[in-house]
Amino acid sequence: MSVVKNTTQECFKILGYVSLENLTIKPPQKDAIFGKLRKKSSYRKNGQELINEWLFDELADLIGNKGYSFQHGKFKNNDSNFTSDQFLCGNVVFVDIDEHNYEVEDIIRMSAPFYPSIIYHTLSSGINKETNLHDPSIKRYRVMWLLGSTIEEDTYKKITTFFINRLNADSNCKDIARMLLGGKNLCYAKENIIDINKILLSNDYIDFFDARKNTSKNSRRTKRDSSRFLADNPNIYPSTNPYTFDSIIEQIKTLAIKNKPDFLTEITSFEWINSLPLNQILGQPVNVAFNCIMPNHIDSNPSAGILFNEKRQQVYYCNSCPSPNMKHAKSVLGTLEALTGMNVICLQKGILNELDIPYLTEHKQRGLATIKSNKALIDVAITDKKFSKLEKKGLFKAYILFLEYIKSHLPAIPIVSNDIEIFASYGHIAQFIRKEFTPTKTFQSVKKNIYDKTNILNSYGFIEKIDYDDLPKEWLSKTNEYQSKHKPYKKITYWRVPKLTIEDLIRSVEMIDLEKNCGYKMSDMSINKVAGLHGQDLAHKVYNQQSINHTTFKSYENKVMKVVQAIIHAQSYYTRKMVQDNCDLKIREVNNFLPSITKKLGYKEVTINNEIRGKYSISYSDLNKGSKLFIKNE
Repeated sequence: MSVVKNTTQECFKILGYVSLENLTIKPPQKDAIFGKLRKKSSYRKNGQELINEWLFDELADLIGNKGYSFQHGKFKNNDSNFTSDQFLCGNVVFVDIDEHNYEVEDIIRMSAPFYPSIIYHTLSSGINKETNLHDPSIKRYRVMWLLGSTIEEDTYKKITTFFINRLNADSNCKDIARMLLGGKNLCYAKENIIDINKILLSNDYIDFFDARKNTSKNSRRTKRDSSRFLADNPNIYPSTNPYTFDSIIEQIKTLAIKNKPDFLTEITSFEWINSLPLNQILGQPVNVAFNCIMPNHIDSNPSAGILFNEKRQQVYYCNSCPSPNMKHAKSVLGTLEALTGMNVICLQKGILNELDIPYLTEHKQRGLATIKSNKALIDVAITDKKFSKLEKKGLFKAYILFLEYIKSHLPAIPIVSNDIEIFASYGHIAQFIRKEFTPTKTFQSVKKNIYDKTNILNSYGFIEKIDYDDLPKEWLSKTNEYQSKHKPYKKITYWRVPKLTIEDLIRSVEMIDLEKNCGYKMSDMSINKVAGLHGQDLAHKVYNQQSINHTTFKSYENKVMKVVQAIIHAQSYYTRKMVQDNCDLKIREVNNFLPSITKKLGYKEVTINNEIRGKYSISYSDLNKGSKLFIKNE
């Protein structure tokens, strides 16, 4: 096997071509657009030259969020179409997952240690192909890996085949000239550049292709021998495989399994499942030879058995089995994988779900440990008189309820860091707290209380939050994914929970004392907000018990007001983006003042429709369908 030589690049460029036009829905199979997208003239150029190199963030957004098609690799220039015989080289591989309804974290875990860089929902995701109706439970993905070196067709097909098998993906992805339609939602984007040699020299890769060679050598013999044997012994083996996932689960449930674990981690879940009695799951004896039960093995001479390994776990083996690696002892999970055809990760997750055993990743374990530590600290503080001011404000109770929400919604994998963090709207949190703890209160009252209390907790450092409008652009794909799963709440907020110390609580009490001498209450305006509006120097004066001159605050409001009035004078309506683009303040500063300014001017925010579009002569190029704008409240 040849090893590919890596080339180091200061700024990684992805080889490929991006279309001029985007798609929002998948066209019918014989639509003319597919022929058009085969032509090089349909792709972006710089002058007369096709653009063939793309930065990661730009490409991920164009194909993952905006629906632009992508022709991966580099092709010869002597033809008008992209065809396989014109392919020179590429530095990405991809697969399509259409059938298994994986979650994004499943795909990442199944790919390990070769983590993908881009995962997005394809245009057919969420569509029932039989009825052509929307069905959010149907999830289809395109997964892309970035390679640190360029590869040619032969290596491309091998690596793609390896990932197709690893994720049970669409086998058509091996076509070197396959054009990729863009997606409608970027689920995951992280620039993981993989050293190709680590794939080519890995045991997983080598074992996979060794198994394929062994299977192909045995295939003709197995087919010939099996047909002759079945003719002589028609009742020796059932025509269908009796070992389905459902039948295996039912068997596991009936086992007298004592001390079922309260939860399992990624490592302990494999260990626990592999410790189950395989003979009882399969209904076969231990230490006695029996006819192999693998679906592709018609065994006339008993050659299979269940033995104990050095860990005293039961394992399956077969001396003459054509299934890959069955001559080596197979663990419980390995045996069930061979029987059912399901991926080990899917089996692991399915078994835990059916037995109602919580699954905890390492990230989730860290999060629960921090929550437990913070709760224990609050329990101590509640009985301590020096923290009574925090207790009287109702902050401890609100914080504990907030932690309960975090605990129930911790993601399995990190979002942007290894800290405790989630995306959630105030509505999500209020709905959970009302249902679980305060069912007699109205939703609106719970939501208002959560809003007020979390703002105070944020200003005191108990939690950290970033509102939707202030999120970094690179995070928006994550929030959009969350919004699509958790409608109807739209204003998603990023929350982070640091580990608290006794010093944090003491500092919070000091801040309450300082509020009495401030120009305004810290609970009304957090230190972060003060710094955003007035600068860090003035914000620090609040902590030094010096009053703040509110003329600075007023001048900011006047600045936004003048911009809004100028836009209204020109065209009678305005949008948030128009104001943000024409004002030299930060986006969050503009958004802070827009509600009060809109009210003073007698305007209201509405969603554009045909009537408004006609009244104000707004073209589709100016504002898309569903856009928000402010008009006179008549």
